Amino acid sequence: MIDYKKLKVDQLKKECLKRDIVCKQTKEEMINSLILDDQGKWIYHTTQIKQKNGGYIVQIDYRNKMQLIEMSKNVEKRFCQTMGVYSVGKIWYKCENEFITP
Repeated sequence: MIDYKKLKVDQLKKECLKRDIVCKQTKEEMINSLILDDQGKWIYHTTQIKQKNGGYIVQIDYRNKMQLIEMSKNVEKRFCQTMGVYSVGKIWYKCENEFITP
C-alpha cells in the first residue's frame, strides 16, 4: 500500500487522474479519496443529461455497483431502458424521470 502523505500534490493529481477520481484538488481531499478507492468505498461519478423532448440520459460508471443495481431494478420495472452504449467505462441508460442516486 502506498503512503500517500509522502507524495507531492502533482503526484497525487496524477494518481487521481489515473484512477478516474473526481474530487477537490487539495492534498487532504485527494489523500482521503485515494484511501477510499483502495478500500473499495469510493463512489464514482454518475452523469445525468436532461433532454429537450423530456427524459434523461444517465451515464453510470461500471465500478459503481450500488447504482447499477438500483438502475437494473428500474429497468425491470420499465422506468428506464438501456441504450446499449458503453463508452469510457460508463454504461448509458434512458430514463423518463431523474435518477436519484442512493
